[in-house]
Amino acid sequence: MVSIREEKLSIKGKQSGLAPTVSGLQIGQSGELYKKRFTVLGRVRYKYDEGHWDEWHLRFNDGSECWLSEDEGEFCLEQPAKPSKDFRSISGFVVITESHLAIHTWPEHNYAAVDLFTCGHNTKMQLAHDYLVREFRPKEHTKTEILRGTDISTSL
Repeated sequence: MVSIREEKLSIKGKQSGLAPTVSGLQIGQSGELYKKRFTVLGRVRYKYDEGHWDEWHLRFNDGSECWLSEDEGEFCLEQPAKPSKDFRSISGFVVITESHLAIHTWPEHNYAAVDLFTCGHNTKMQLAHDYLVREFRPKEHTKTEILRGTDISTSL
């Protein structure tokens, strides 16, 4: 446990060891991402029925920070956006080797559109759909599934 008092950190109790990782990343390591130098500050490991994934906390030399998710050798970068005061909508994208997630929002219309695209047969799109519905808690939603690579004229 870490205690903060009068802007000073102190360690209370015992610190557990980190679970081993086969990643090329390690806490304290430095590197470069998009031509910006970074240092790895920490790691969080999440477990699920079929395994785990790691979230790496990075700090860049300019003081900005981000989280780099790693699962089975695939990486996804999450960096906070700082919208202007008068923004109306925002879009976000996550792109990995064979998939992407795109979210487009229109707050003034209380509407968001999400596109989940994947190649391969091992992807659990229903889990992703259920997660988004659970986290966003929409009043209503619709789901349309398009099987890519099929003759779209016969699937409509």
